[in-house]
Amino acid sequence: MYLEKSFFKWNERRSYWHEPEGIDKPLYISFAESPFKNEEDLELVVIRVYNPAINNVEIRTTKGLLKNIKIQPKRIGKATGFGLVRTGDEAIFEAEFISYNVQGEVLYSVK
Repeated sequence: MYLEKSFFKWNERRSYWHEPEGIDKPLYISFAESPFKNEEDLELVVIRVYNPAINNVEIRTTKGLLKNIKIQPKRIGKATGFGLVRTGDEAIFEAEFISYNVQGEVLYSVK
């Protein structure tokens, strides 16, 4: 989100909504280092979801279940959502991301 400071307050200039231009998969994963102070050793994983049927995503490593993320919708009526994970476990780079619908059926998986 881009903000601009006026004399009295901060005004939103551009929202954080992400349009999935060129992305044809229901689940997209991106990695970054945590931007927070004293968390330089943590990894930040952003899970973008482009299928409204996806309700949650499990992150599984060779050690087992690392996280179970409930997907938060970004816009009502739109097929986008997101999840955010911070972890110090480097096994996240080799993890499998498995998406489920409300009934618990596997919809999509990506490694």
